Amino acid sequence: MLKQYISVLLTMGLILCPAMLHAGSLFPTLPKMIETEWQSHSIMQSTRLRHSAAGGLSLDHYDRHRVLREILQIRGVHPLMQLVERPSDYEGARQGIRLTGAAHLNVRHYLLRVGKYDVCDANFRTVESPSGTLNAMGVIPNVSAVYPFVDDAWPGKDEAVSSALSSLMAAGVDPRSYILTQASMCLYPEHEQLTPAWKIVLRIGHVPYQFYVGDAGVLEGDILGFDIDAKVRAYRKNPKDGQISDFTVNVTGDGFLTNEYFTTTSSDPARPRQQASNNIFAQSMSSGYAPEQSAFAHVNEHFDFASSKGYLWKGPKPLTVKTNVTFSGGDVNNALYTPFDGRFGPFIIIANGDGVGFQGLALDSDVASHEFGHHIIFGSVTSTQGESLVIHEGLSDAIAFMKSGDGCLGESICPVKANPSDSRCQINGACLRSGSTSMKYGDSTYNSTQSHFKGQIVSGLFWDLYQSGKIPKDEMGKLAIGTVAYLPARANIAALVTAILDADFALFNRQYQSAIIEAAAGRGMGVDKLGINLASIDGIAPPSEEESKSKSDRGGFLGLCSIGSGHMSMESSLLIAIILILPIAAQIIVTRRRPVLVPIPKKTGKVP
Repeated sequence: MLKQYISVLLTMGLILCPAMLHAGSLFPTLPKMIETEWQSHSIMQSTRLRHSAAGGLSLDHYDRHRVLREILQIRGVHPLMQLVERPSDYEGARQGIRLTGAAHLNVRHYLLRVGKYDVCDANFRTVESPSGTLNAMGVIPNVSAVYPFVDDAWPGKDEAVSSALSSLMAAGVDPRSYILTQASMCLYPEHEQLTPAWKIVLRIGHVPYQFYVGDAGVLEGDILGFDIDAKVRAYRKNPKDGQISDFTVNVTGDGFLTNEYFTTTSSDPARPRQQASNNIFAQSMSSGYAPEQSAFAHVNEHFDFASSKGYLWKGPKPLTVKTNVTFSGGDVNNALYTPFDGRFGPFIIIANGDGVGFQGLALDSDVASHEFGHHIIFGSVTSTQGESLVIHEGLSDAIAFMKSGDGCLGESICPVKANPSDSRCQINGACLRSGSTSMKYGDSTYNSTQSHFKGQIVSGLFWDLYQSGKIPKDEMGKLAIGTVAYLPARANIAALVTAILDADFALFNRQYQSAIIEAAAGRGMGVDKLGINLASIDGIAPPSEEESKSKSDRGGFLGLCSIGSGHMSMESSLLIAIILILPIAAQIIVTRRRPVLVPIPKKTGKVP
């Protein structure tokens, strides 16, 4: 009877397959293609897809799915794993993201499912470029077999929440005032198995925490947050520069600092949210309202810059900017960006600084630029584990450099310290971080510092290109924004360099490839060192500069897209320190336990 039951389930899956192809197609596990650093996931190579029958690429809905299906089937796909196209925006618009400006990159996203259950933190993406290429990249779990699951295989939701709360308490976080913002069932990849787990998101005060919980307890859990350093009157750049300007910023006209994309609040009861008549916000820079108006002016300015280079907003609107905030324990030397967690957000939360650790956080334009850079990057890179964190930090800095034309970040927030070793800043009294460091990927300085400063190899790469003059300065912003579109949800340094080359091919017909490769090598990120074989990736020898300019109909650059730099460990934090070094709360360290697998009938062979 049991064998008959399983046979019926498998038959149903195979019968349903043709009916679902148009909507999302059924896809199985990809075989292990290269040695992975996250043992339960494979690193999938970015693949250029072509419609061979027509000798070109057909991008209509049916053919896109058919070509994807053909490519994955060649690699030995499992018939019970599904790739299901999902809304490309958090708000549910079922359409590709078309970047504005010169980019015109159409991005489509897919979820991975077994039956009706999503695979935790797995995704697939295609990027269509104006040059007529369709690149496919993503993360597929490497599992030995796929079995049918039923709801009874999951632990109880209340039990999962209780496990998450216990982990918070063990980490010294008081969970009594928590709000449950998300609880969803998914299949967590663990040791080549898929085990039922709950994705739990809890919010305590300003901060959300995310957990994956199985029968054996918490599998993974950390803060779901991004630390930041952080006609409207504000400093043109920062208090150190001293120039005050009246920014022209679109507002809704309700008398508050609000528009379609951003709104503000103040956490100081003595200074409620600023309200102005005739939409003029001109409090002096010594006023308690200055942080609110400055942060609003600067974050809008950076959004305008990014939009002019090809960025299109992703996620719920508006993003709320909270100023005059004091964090737990009286901390005023920090700020926080948190993405939408399923119920709340996104937020930018900025303290003022005490003048000793940091000062005037909301008054420095680089704070808002860097913070909003994380919002841009989170549209592609949703992991902050391992080198994904380094990329988030460095690329956020780089976009800020491209906007300001200055390789010194946060120059006004660093007080001068009598003892430079006490400074949290890269350059005492001057720069929180810099694009002009000599650090290289993998050198002793890189290996001895933490992720926030490791990001200077990424920002330094872009700053080296900016200063070299080999790429027009106006094009550098487009290159940085285009790079984001080609990054996978979990990215490592190889994926970053490949994404830069992908963006160069799509936007500039590989015009700047040699300059990018040279600059990357100068930062210790040479394509040979990272294992990026240009000839084998594209299937042809890299063209000369003359060939690159003459063959505009060539396919897009194909590269390695990786999921991260290390094993998915609990020591990898989902917290990105954007401007600041110290987190606002203790990192959650949870003993990772192998889950107790759901009892599955023993198979005599592979599932078809």
